[in-house]
Amino acid sequence: RDLYAKYIAEQKKALESEQDAEKKKEIEKKIQIATRRYQLVAAALYQIYGVTTKRNYSYNPKNSTLYLKVSESEVEKLRKELKAREEAAKAKKDAAAAKDATQK
Repeated sequence: RDLYAKYIAEQKKALESEQDAEKKKEIEKKIQIATRRYQLVAAALYQIYGVTTKRNYSYNPKNSTLYLKVSESEVEKLRKELKAREEAAKAKKDAAAAKDATQK
């Protein structure tokens, strides 16, 4: 997705500086095709992974892995959420153990 965005920006620059009408049409066609592909990739990333166009990521084609880049505040938020879930699971487990102990 990012490569398409970069390519589109480069082509738009080239379009602005181009004087020849034939070459301008050719560049506009390239921009149009790249924009469609960008939209397709962005839609696929959103549908499959929930990655919006504002979200940074990196992709490793060797193992087909998508890595989402997170900020420190996002990491802290995830840590708090994980801790809360662990505490809830522990409380549920303790409650179940206490219930089993009273039934015996």
